[in-house]
Amino acid sequence: MTPVALIKAESLAAFARHSGVPLSEFALSLTLGEGYELLDFLAAGGMGKVCNQTLLEADIAEAKVRGDPFVVLANFQLLGFDIQRADRLN
Repeated sequence: MTPVALIKAESLAAFARHSGVPLSEFALSLTLGEGYELLDFLAAGGMGKVCNQTLLEADIAEAKVRGDPFVVLANFQLLGFDIQRADRLN
């Protein structure tokens, strides 16, 4: 199953290409649930296993304990977009 975050990122990338605006002008906004879904997808290797997969999985487990998937996701981009919390938008 494709996580909603990836679907949103693909849609946003298509919009940016159509508009002629650089991807760097946009950020991917995710809800808390979408953030957790993306973490689970990454932990399962949905986007491929990274060389430090064990460390990533430990960071994901810690983020779940803390109740904030964005402590991990803030350090990543998805399809070239920074990831941010939807509830922190202005």
